[in-house]
Order: sequence, then structure tokens, then C-alpha cells
Amino acid sequence: MVNSLPSEQVLPSNMSTCPQNLLRHSVATTLLERGMPIEQIQKFLGHSKLETTQVYAESTTEMIKESYRKALAE
Repeated sequence: MVNSLPSEQVLPSNMSTCPQNLLRHSVATTLLERGMPIEQIQKFLGHSKLETTQVYAESTTEMIKESYRKALAE
């Protein structure tokens, strides 16, 4: 069980720090990092609105850098 967050962990202000939400955030972000489309993550998490999924699945700095590299390579 998660009792505290590392100091570098930043969560959206509208996300509670309860363990369930932390787990959903971690899973959603990991799936996004590994290439799962956000729409599939939405269905996996059972969200009716994509905006809700976007709260949980955040792009990491490394994902943004990789997207930038790919965009410039084309």
C-alpha cells in the first residue's frame, strides 16, 4: 500500500491521493508509454469520457521527446 508520494511525483490537483487513483494513474501512464492508444486505455479503465482518462494517463517527458524526434525524422 502506498503511504506517501515521492517528492518528485506530481498529480493533477483534481486527483485524490488515494491508493486506487495512484494505481490507475500508474497503469494508465505505463500503458500509454508502451504505445496503447488513449481510446483503448479509456475502455480498459471503464471511462465514458476521454477527458477522464486524460487525467490518469499523462505523457512523460521522454514520450514527448520521442514524439518530437519521430516528427523531425519524417
